[in-house]
Amino acid sequence: PAPVIGITSRPCFQHEITGNNSDDSNNKPSHEEEMSRVELIVALADGSFALLKNGVGKSKESLTPGFSPPTLLTTFDLSTLVFSNKMEGGDISPEYLAFNGMKLRDMTIIDASEDSFTIIAASSPQGTRGRHHFHDNLVEIKISWASLENGERERLDLQISACVPLKGRVLRIVNWSDTALVTGARWSALIELADGMLLDYFSGGMVDCSKAGALLEPCPWLAGLYDAKIDTTSLTPSADVLGH
Repeated sequence: PAPVIGITSRPCFQHEITGNNSDDSNNKPSHEEEMSRVELIVALADGSFALLKNGVGKSKESLTPGFSPPTLLTTFDLSTLVFSNKMEGGDISPEYLAFNGMKLRDMTIIDASEDSFTIIAASSPQGTRGRHHFHDNLVEIKISWASLENGERERLDLQISACVPLKGRVLRIVNWSDTALVTGARWSALIELADGMLLDYFSGGMVDCSKAGALLEPCPWLAGLYDAKIDTTSLTPSADVLGH
């Protein structure tokens, strides 16, 4: 056990509401599936992480009627796990493999299923003597888990999808505010650098400058719409407009 330093919650995606999933034939998840799925990834002060799923049934420990606190699925330490893949174009650099959980900041879940999360996070490069880095790397990692028989510990698999060097320090990473309404908001996120520059991230390591331009001054209280023209009759992505 260790003190909690950060909590990232699973957003609600548009295909989960409509039951329209372009990846497979899965329909809208049932109530039982929603109640038992993993909802939170928690960063701990010792550099490890915990996966928490929805509580099922009534809890005698809860002070709120009808509320069941989350239950622990498993804990893991990135520095002790082996990444199962090679990045496109060759082997993964040892710098990217030697992850320490305390180096990851602003974890954001950009995709999720019943047994996996795809997250992005900022990671500061390892400094060396006489050389300091004034930029961050943006890392995309897929975390998959599978329950084993006989009550054994869940098996975890980690894959690095991308590691992109940015031109500055990351101030904030957020999901789009309309992630539950727009298909295109899935697999993407909004990034603000410490100088106020705004970036759009898309799964696989694609980073573009936001069409909204840069903020006049940095602000950590950030929110953005992927589709600024959304209405009740159309859910087709059009353009992004930012506000904070």
